[in-house]
Amino acid sequence: SSAAAVVLTGDITQSGRRREFQAAERFLSRLPMPKLVVPGNHDAPVYSVAERLIDPWRRFRRYIARELNPVLSIGRLYVVGLNSARRAQIGLDWSLGALSGRQRKAAGERLASVQNGALKAVAFHHPVLPGPGRAGAAVIPEAGEILEGFAQAGADLILTGHAHIGDAKLYVGGRRSIIVSSAGTASSTRIRGEAPSFNVVDWRPESIAVSVYRYKSGAFLRDARHEFSCERGFWKREATA
Repeated sequence: SSAAAVVLTGDITQSGRRREFQAAERFLSRLPMPKLVVPGNHDAPVYSVAERLIDPWRRFRRYIARELNPVLSIGRLYVVGLNSARRAQIGLDWSLGALSGRQRKAAGERLASVQNGALKAVAFHHPVLPGPGRAGAAVIPEAGEILEGFAQAGADLILTGHAHIGDAKLYVGGRRSIIVSSAGTASSTRIRGEAPSFNVVDWRPESIAVSVYRYKSGAFLRDARHEFSCERGFWKREATA
């Protein structure tokens, strides 16, 4: 069966070039299901500093999506998208990300307004839990507070990218827990030691399974499956074979 929706957690392009965005637009137009797309740091122009500083998301808005902090609501699926990429940084590493207080507050209010029984997710580019490599270590500032805030607002799932490593972990907070699914790269040549991959999330009211499909022998095949169950709003990891 086809997916109910597709969520892309940023870095739709390599260098923010027009031809890359045009190719991405053509690819996304072939996907029939609803889509939520947020920018990554590579989606701001790399080779046009002036445009990056003045209007970094102009090409993203033109070719991919006009809204940088979108919302997707389909039946019992509710996803809040946030733009964690920044046009510039204090320092030389402009790839780092952050979420502003305004973004976090708005997302929390949206999540809290959704009725119980829905799958509530937040999607953005940069990691909130440490992972391997330099990109995996680029955790957004105040990640612990962000995780706790989204968990208290009722989020079940956080979807991230950036590190190019497909995985799913569990954050356990004070009164709630939240699943953090990090997506690999489906098409970039910068694979960082792991084959291209994408994640598939299977949800039922009391369970979530995150399957990682990696490219092997000319096809994407399921390579890992992370299972979680929920009891009274608290997610826990299930043992998998």
